[in-house]
Amino acid sequence: MTELQRTDGQGVERTRYIVRGTIAPRFVDARAVCAADAIPFAPASPRERRALAAMIAGGSIRLAAPGRFYFDMAAYEAAAAARARRLLPLWIGGALAIAVIALLFYPR
Repeated sequence: MTELQRTDGQGVERTRYIVRGTIAPRFVDARAVCAADAIPFAPASPRERRALAAMIAGGSIRLAAPGRFYFDMAAYEAAAAARARRLLPLWIGGALAIAVIALLFYPR
């Protein structure tokens, strides 16, 4: 969690960004959350290279200039919300399955 003084398009001041993974926190810690603050970034491993490519494809990491990237928090949050919407039916199904199994073993 990093504290920043940014204002989004609705005039709400953001003071904390909570991000997961290994790449996004580096951008937030470097305060590279807009094109003007873009930083040079080179992945340290093949795994990190794949993760960076996925974040670029998803729009969470954007290219400001050749070799300089910044973190797009709005795109990151939109992707997280979409991921949560996709997983919600699985969580509900799992909860229902557990309830049915519990009822099957309930003593009569």
